[in-house]
Amino acid sequence: SGSLVICKDYAAKYLPHEDQFITLCHPRKSNIWLDNLKVTTDGSGMLSAGWSCFVLHNELRESDVCVFEVSKSAGEMTMVVHSLEGGHHLQGKEPESQNKCDFPVKGKAIKEAESDHKHAESKSNYYYSKYAKGLNGEELEEIFRSALIQQGNVVYVTILGKNQVRIKNNLLTFPEKFAAKHLVERSHDILLLRPNRSETWCARYYYHPEKQGFSYSSWTKFVRDNKLREGHVCVFELIKGVSKAMMIVHVFTKVDGRFVLLD
Repeated sequence: SGSLVICKDYAAKYLPHEDQFITLCHPRKSNIWLDNLKVTTDGSGMLSAGWSCFVLHNELRESDVCVFEVSKSAGEMTMVVHSLEGGHHLQGKEPESQNKCDFPVKGKAIKEAESDHKHAESKSNYYYSKYAKGLNGEELEEIFRSALIQQGNVVYVTILGKNQVRIKNNLLTFPEKFAAKHLVERSHDILLLRPNRSETWCARYYYHPEKQGFSYSSWTKFVRDNKLREGHVCVFELIKGVSKAMMIVHVFTKVDGRFVLLD
């Protein structure tokens, strides 16, 4: 399902009792991922989007045994993940550019990257649609704080219009520069994931020298299943360093003047 549930007995004794950002890392902290630890209604803990990236980049498989070593320092929590079955996945394998999050959420990291927040558009791995370029710095910061984009992944931000959410003949296109640099020059399938959701969607990426994007039927199903609406902001996070083309799709809507991440 792309999430990891931590039993309530352990969570009650050793984990925070409210939602909090934490760090996942390899032994010796050679590579780092950020995730949002959520406290469920029954007191269990749950890792979601950051855990999905951790699984994909470390090629974890069903029945692998993982040992989580938890530590706290200055109010920040770290989980060192040791893999006992197929431990080679976490030893010596260097996932592509996973040392820190592009849009950090923890105090120390935020100070180190203040200039990055102010000029997110200038990042070479970030692309924006015509209307998304109208989002101001404060709005982008709200969005990326919630999306937890992992460094090294490539991002496309768009604001959905009528053509992307209508019942028939809808099409989502990507910028030519984004497609040329990060997607292969042929039509192929891309697996779409949503944070905190167990479902996955196989979207057909249509390639033509003059236009590239998701084809009608597969994109229509994704729109319908996720109840996407005109005005929703979609952040497509292309996961790098994995064998199959995958995107995590973060969806936002505005509530009382602020952008809220939709489940």
